[in-house]
Amino acid sequence: MALTKMIKDKKASDTIVIQRGDISGTLNDSLRRGLTAASYKNSAGSLDLVARNTLANTVAPSAVPEKQRFKFLNPEQNHFLFAWHPAQLLIQYGGGKAKNMATLTNLVSKVPGVRATVPAWFCVSTEAFKAFLIENHLDSQIAPHISTSEGLEAFHASLTQKIMAAPLSAAMTQELTALVQFLSANSTSSYNRQPYFAVRSSGADEDSVSHSFAGQFDSFLYRQTMDEIITALKKCWLSAFAPRVMSHRLTCGLPINNVRMGVVVQIMVDSECAGVAFSRHPLNPISANVSLVEAVWGQGEALVSGAAEPDSFEVERGLDGKVKETLVPKPKMWVRNTGGADGADATGLVAVDVPEPKASAAALTNSRARTVGATVAGLESLIGTPVDFEWAYQDSDPMLYCLQVRPIVNLPPASFFIATDSLRSEASSETVNDSRTSIESASSSTKVKEVKSKNKSSDLVDLSTIADRAMDALAAPQGMNITLWDNSNIVESYSGVTTPLTFSFASYNYRIVYETMLTFLGTPTKYIQENDDAFINLLGYIRGNVYYNLMNWYRLLLLAPLGKFSDPKHMETMMGVKQGQEGNADMEREFKKILDARPKFNAWHRTSLLLKYISAYRNIDRIVNNFFINFDAFYSTGREMNFANMSLEQISTYYKRNASTLLRDWKAPVINDLLVMGFFGTLKSFIAKHLVEQKAAPTVPGAAAPSAADAAAAAADAAAVDSLQNDLLCGEDVESAKPTKMLMDIAKSIDNTIEYRELGSWFSNHKDEILKAIKPEKNQWILRSTILKLSFVKARELLNGLNETEPGKPQPPVQVVADVLAMILEFLDSYGFRCINELKLEEKDLNDDPAFVIDAVSGYIRTRAYEVEDLDKREQMIRAAAEALVHQKLKGTQLMIFMWLLRNTRRVVKHRENLRFARSKVFGVMRRIFRGMGHQLVKLGDLENEQDVFYLTTEELLSYVDGRAVSRDLKALTKLRKTEFDGYVADSNAPPERFVTRGAAGVYMWYPHILADLDLLKDAEDSNGPPEPGILKGVSCCPGVVEGVVRVVKDISETRDLDGEILVTARTDPGWVPLYPMCSGLLIERGSLLSHSAVVARELGLPTIVGISGGLMKRLKTGMRVKMDAGKGKVYILDELEALEKEAANGGGVTTQDTTV
Repeated sequence: MALTKMIKDKKASDTIVIQRGDISGTLNDSLRRGLTAASYKNSAGSLDLVARNTLANTVAPSAVPEKQRFKFLNPEQNHFLFAWHPAQLLIQYGGGKAKNMATLTNLVSKVPGVRATVPAWFCVSTEAFKAFLIENHLDSQIAPHISTSEGLEAFHASLTQKIMAAPLSAAMTQELTALVQFLSANSTSSYNRQPYFAVRSSGADEDSVSHSFAGQFDSFLYRQTMDEIITALKKCWLSAFAPRVMSHRLTCGLPINNVRMGVVVQIMVDSECAGVAFSRHPLNPISANVSLVEAVWGQGEALVSGAAEPDSFEVERGLDGKVKETLVPKPKMWVRNTGGADGADATGLVAVDVPEPKASAAALTNSRARTVGATVAGLESLIGTPVDFEWAYQDSDPMLYCLQVRPIVNLPPASFFIATDSLRSEASSETVNDSRTSIESASSSTKVKEVKSKNKSSDLVDLSTIADRAMDALAAPQGMNITLWDNSNIVESYSGVTTPLTFSFASYNYRIVYETMLTFLGTPTKYIQENDDAFINLLGYIRGNVYYNLMNWYRLLLLAPLGKFSDPKHMETMMGVKQGQEGNADMEREFKKILDARPKFNAWHRTSLLLKYISAYRNIDRIVNNFFINFDAFYSTGREMNFANMSLEQISTYYKRNASTLLRDWKAPVINDLLVMGFFGTLKSFIAKHLVEQKAAPTVPGAAAPSAADAAAAAADAAAVDSLQNDLLCGEDVESAKPTKMLMDIAKSIDNTIEYRELGSWFSNHKDEILKAIKPEKNQWILRSTILKLSFVKARELLNGLNETEPGKPQPPVQVVADVLAMILEFLDSYGFRCINELKLEEKDLNDDPAFVIDAVSGYIRTRAYEVEDLDKREQMIRAAAEALVHQKLKGTQLMIFMWLLRNTRRVVKHRENLRFARSKVFGVMRRIFRGMGHQLVKLGDLENEQDVFYLTTEELLSYVDGRAVSRDLKALTKLRKTEFDGYVADSNAPPERFVTRGAAGVYMWYPHILADLDLLKDAEDSNGPPEPGILKGVSCCPGVVEGVVRVVKDISETRDLDGEILVTARTDPGWVPLYPMCSGLLIERGSLLSHSAVVARELGLPTIVGISGGLMKRLKTGMRVKMDAGKGKVYILDELEALEKEAANGGGVTTQDTTV
């Protein structure tokens, strides 16, 4: 389908997003918001006199040639507008189309190097319509008392009858006739007699950004006599009241009693070919090199309506730019209806057959395509924003006729795309290979074929390389430095849209912690200060989503030159990025710049750093233990404080004192992460080299791309390495698995209570009552010292309530119920800080809403999934089998080295999980601190509600308390942010996982489709190997073969009543862990070997695959049957495989590479 038609018919869910609007004098308005509502509002009482006087007294500027000045017979009856009228008058009294027409008329002559013009036109103003209604006593008839779509058809039919029967005044008819004759006399039309005219609606709301009416108003072509023109004029007026238009107004909340319509009357171009051109390719708008031209034979209306499929021409910028043409058969074209203007096609067009060879030939020569491309590029430059425009050529006439222009308002301004250094000019002058692409249609299918050009000087060229230059052709808004964004791993902690308070808190933490770590290691202060901008920008905030700014992480690594242990590849492995800087020429070039700018450490500094690192390794247990001593003191105090009862000053002082101290002492987790990076990466390399038999051929630099078989073998090798490494690392009893095991023990105790055998079913049948009994007061944690007494009181209250609601039913003894409540309260006392998305401060924790705890315990009872000993045994069996393989393959010194490496990897990975668990506790306390501030701000009337505090930053909160805030209106600030972030949440097009920006990154945040165009993974080779029919592949985390049905969930709210299904989701975080015992397997679209999901799944012995490519969430639906082989990292979709087998049996010949299930 033509892009023009796709854009016209686009829906909110469509991938292509092109919005058109009015060309406003204010760039930001036209680009981002369009004309404001105030721009369209006019006082009804002032229109009669003020508007008429304004139009009558506005004269053409001296620059307008005398012969182009129309002399009104009666200036006081002037109801017409021209290109020379001021923009505000055109907007106010002519409508969006008239305003854009004037812009085109005034600018097209300024496009250098092209012969282009705009056919003569004038606009019948909205005042003419108003005068017509008043003169015919119809002004009261156009304000229907309608609030719903019912009755619109009858209203329009009645209004049509009245308007079509009413005459234009003699004065208006006289002026209109004189204007038509004036245009005819000055026409350059190829007609031998009076030219034809196009009569087009120009609604006051048309082409606005907020409420586009594109395609809803009527236009009429090939009108010649005055009767035909006046009839078309009335029909254009009537189209403003068409049922589809009025219904759209009601839907958008627009008024239906002040509808205004201008009408453009323009000399008709009897086009041989016509079409639409885009100054930026809609499917690749970030490219700085290519414009898109679409062309059909005959009139272009067939293209816009979708009736005709166009030829496409991708034109490299410049009058001598290369052209790539994509041709389609064009069996029909739309031309003037010679049977009369009121023939079968009311617009004045009729479809006729196109004979061969014209039907298969290009509708546009490459010379003309360049002219159109240069014109649309020139208009972009003059207007200051990307545009599309409608154009036409008339037989052999070399003149390009420009018919309409509109800015593409959701693309950045032209300055966004301007090159700012010599790199761009070098890139644009690169030589590209010549080729030609054409399309032939055979019945319903379309085939594409490439034909190599015999003539090396041909102006046809394959521009695919131009569109794919992610760096050289990348826009450069306000700078040229490249930033690499990646949300691998961190998306597990900060999933989806995250509030400003969470981001500001996390960003500050990263900065202080890593500065402290490098200072501890002995990196010279001078080097740390010189890279201060890198520490500040370790994280990025992309349309509300948290990302790593990877270039700065690479810079940070180079501040600790520790050889292999600070290898960027090890960092990429730990982060789980899907694409390293190696193998990507652009990334390698940028990384080389970082290497060239790295600090020059002398031998003494290198030795000192290495010794410090070795000392940290040798003393890591002591460093971690000391950290926990200080941390436990902070946590035990903070968790029992009631911040809701403290003043803003007290909370602020507590936060600043404790947060600073805690962050400065956070070097243990970061130093341990540095050790994890080194040991984990080295262990993986050792396993790949000595323990896994490599089936893939070794890669040779500069060699051709591997075959599909070699790629599959390489992916299998990687999966084998991951699987063995995971098996060796399980069974460490990490802290983060203990909450789930505690819940399992609670469930087992309840289900096996001797005093009341039916306690398990009683618990599951009374979850709401139990939840009410344990739920604490707002902003208050239940203290351990009060649990036993409180549980007995709550148990008695619960049973008394049941005796009233369930009279006569047996109930458990009060002490048994008190014991149940005490166990749950003790869990909340220990782990109540946990929640889904627990590092997002805005989320409610288990203390706020313990329902998840009650559901988890009930689920374990229902499924009998509470035997912790079984999990431990499974872990140890997996670990023992992996160690046996190691002892079988390695001997002597090699075995000793490996076991040393394995012991240390296990040690630091366990420390990492325990330290991350401590981080979750910190966020639990901080959540209470900031809620306490929100509570006080609500009491003061500074915020609407407590949750609004999360839409402020930590600095804004602290500065407000300290008296240095730059804004005192926190209500307005949070309201603005909530509106913005609601838009991010509603946006179905989240930013890509990995992308690049050049220059000022903030400029990109307005344009989500630009970010999508910069996705580095959309065309990347699958790291899991080539796709196989019926099979999905990922990274093995915990081995096991499971066959069963899947439960596909987008968020945790969809996981209720899990009963042994295989859980499928896009991503998880630590809050999901209690669900794991109720699953038979776990399939996760995102994640890496060191992600929390992988580590805890290993500890629980749950067969798990993460990092699954190939469309896991799209291809699997709840209830489908799969077989997962977690050891191989493969998911067999049994329904698909059975269908493939049937097709093969029926002669379809479709087979899979691996269907052994």
